[in-house]
Amino acid sequence: MEMEIERKYDSGPFGDETTNYLVGTSAKIVGDFIKLVLDNFKNEWGEVCIRQNRAPFDKMCVCAYNRGKIIRKADNYEAYANARIRSIRANGGWGSMGYDIEIDDFDSLPKQTSENFQMVYFGRVISKK
Repeated sequence: MEMEIERKYDSGPFGDETTNYLVGTSAKIVGDFIKLVLDNFKNEWGEVCIRQNRAPFDKMCVCAYNRGKIIRKADNYEAYANARIRSIRANGGWGSMGYDIEIDDFDSLPKQTSENFQMVYFGRVISKK
């Protein structure tokens, strides 16, 4: 059975021309979802993150991608990629899309350092804690 991915309009566009989407997928784990994004949106770039209950600071960046390829991975990529998906939301526009994935057991994953988050998300360390 071939896996599927669908983005459904939720709200927007906003002042920066981005739109929020609810994401439906047949993928059950984060790594399978990332593969779907890479295979289906080859002109897109962005980030895939795991977030707990949409809290602003409980977030780990799994990878950054560009045009069908992962360009940066988290130090704990394999652990994050094997996490079971609960729900997915996306925000983006103009070729950039960020995916926030809620998972079943956030607290069981290895924590990501602030520096690693920044390296994966931004491509450089912005500030150290």
